[in-house]
Amino acid sequence: MASSEMAMVRFHSKLERALDKVRVILGQTKSPCWPADTHHQYQDKFLLAECLTNVAAASQLNCLVQIGLAEEQRRQLFKWVAEGNVVSLVFRAEERCTFNRKVEREEEDPTKRVQEVSVAGAVQAALTSKVVTKVTEYVWDLKMSYELQAICGVGDNPSHRLSVTKRSGKAELKTSTDAPPRPEARIPAASHHCNVSWLLGQLGPESLTPHFKVKREDPKCHTPRRNQEVEAACRHFAEFRTWVSLVTDYLGAMLRIQPDPSKKLDMNALSSQGTFVPVVPLFQEEEGEQGEKPAEGGSAAAAAEQAATSSASDVECGAGTGVLSCLAVAQNQPMPASVCLGSSDINLLLVEEAR
Repeated sequence: MASSEMAMVRFHSKLERALDKVRVILGQTKSPCWPADTHHQYQDKFLLAECLTNVAAASQLNCLVQIGLAEEQRRQLFKWVAEGNVVSLVFRAEERCTFNRKVEREEEDPTKRVQEVSVAGAVQAALTSKVVTKVTEYVWDLKMSYELQAICGVGDNPSHRLSVTKRSGKAELKTSTDAPPRPEARIPAASHHCNVSWLLGQLGPESLTPHFKVKREDPKCHTPRRNQEVEAACRHFAEFRTWVSLVTDYLGAMLRIQPDPSKKLDMNALSSQGTFVPVVPLFQEEEGEQGEKPAEGGSAAAAAEQAATSSASDVECGAGTGVLSCLAVAQNQPMPASVCLGSSDINLLLVEEAR
């Protein structure tokens, strides 16, 4: 099997696991399915693209809040973007390695040699010898610190820099020679930037509700995928993913520095494999015979009622759920008939991700 085929098999396997998880979250009152498995209209494809982009934006902001982005900082970031400035996230790390001390000790070989001295066939004495090795160790202090900042423009003014989170640590490294195990100073040891202006531009400063929408009337809008709005979203998510990978790789390398070989960390505990990702392309399966085409021009009232009867009543985002950004739940407003999952259902997925 070719590598591309194996990658596709793994991808479909992940999708199926995600679908099983969604069915558990939403309960038996909902029947989520893949878009190819239920009848839908062309406008549903636009709605799906908008829904997935909005939930991805909400998920990213919730992750930043979990890291340490405070409310006042969020308001400042939104203000910068509203003024037409570029806002970026900057991860910067520093490392310093300095000599601490020289340690000399002796190690005895556990094996002992016994030599007997005999006179006229009789043992007169027994001589015991052992090997003692002199060990010289050099101890070094490795100090590491990192900080995640949100900056406006190039951040040349201190007021244009906001510290989201920072941390420092220290470890002792041992070597058998006087050569340092790491460079004396690495400043910066890592420096990674990510432009998040697009993300902040999709969110409201008060409600933190994403409002991404495809301009379908734009002549440059060809399909739900081929349009300027989705292209800009894809560029942002690709850049954000690359940035996260670089930061993750650096922090993972730092965690693998173990001063004491007898103590080993379970690096699998840091894996993201068990994290639920709420960005899942799903439709709501039509009631009745599967594949049956729904009546044209379905009533807006029926669609609104369907969205209101979510597996849970309107999800309250905020304290207690770990979710600050979620999709808006329409109330007493006309809604087009659609097979897309309701906002309340999507918000349940965001809550599960935070949990």
